[in-house]
Amino acid sequence: MDLAIIAVFGLCLGSFLNVCIFRIPKKQSIVSPPSSCMGCGKKIPPLYLVPVVGYLISRGKCFNCKEKISIQYPIIEIVAAVTAVIVFKFFNNILDFIILYNLLLVLLAITVVDLEEMIIPDQFIIYLIICSVPYIVVNNNYINILVALGLGIAFYLIAVLSKGGMGGGDVKLAFVMGLYLGIGPGILAVFLSFVLGGLIGIVLLLTGASRKKAIPFAPYMVMGTVVALFWGEKIIDLYLKWARLI
Repeated sequence: MDLAIIAVFGLCLGSFLNVCIFRIPKKQSIVSPPSSCMGCGKKIPPLYLVPVVGYLISRGKCFNCKEKISIQYPIIEIVAAVTAVIVFKFFNNILDFIILYNLLLVLLAITVVDLEEMIIPDQFIIYLIICSVPYIVVNNNYINILVALGLGIAFYLIAVLSKGGMGGGDVKLAFVMGLYLGIGPGILAVFLSFVLGGLIGIVLLLTGASRKKAIPFAPYMVMGTVVALFWGEKIIDLYLKWARLI
């Protein structure tokens, strides 16, 4: 029953996350006006706002003008629900659950926005920095602040040396990664980010993608962060044993 409640909670937050993903890059309020169809402008009735259910009832179309609704909406809601259950199973501490689930939701929003708009809105970064404060204080992880500064400076130097190959949003996101992950998992997340980015970049080039086309790096940073968050300590421990350092 607990997991069912957590899943429903995740679906609702996923629905709100869709609003943030659509409005924040456009510098619109996430509170008002109420959700409406982008085609005809009609206010969406409450029934059609129910996560996933509303999409199924409307058959993926506006209740009024029948304009197609992006499947991205129910996908985000489902991913948010599944993520809530996974985080709840991994982290028993209620504060860790709230803070880290919040982190993953915002990282999901950052991934979608960066893929669609090639930007990482400052609102997401500022919000995550504020939310990291209780996580750092309660867990006595003040070293994470130094790690965040280190990762931020490292990415800034990469951005300067690459002459635009990496954006300012990536630099800020690296700072956030340090705040939540700390030194070991933080370095692992960065390493995985570049490995994943390199591998997927090679695949894209082999499939005919243009060398001049910009590829957002935030999704790789998010993937690296997710792996480091859930399995970072185990991966580091296995590596140290393999290298016979412990």
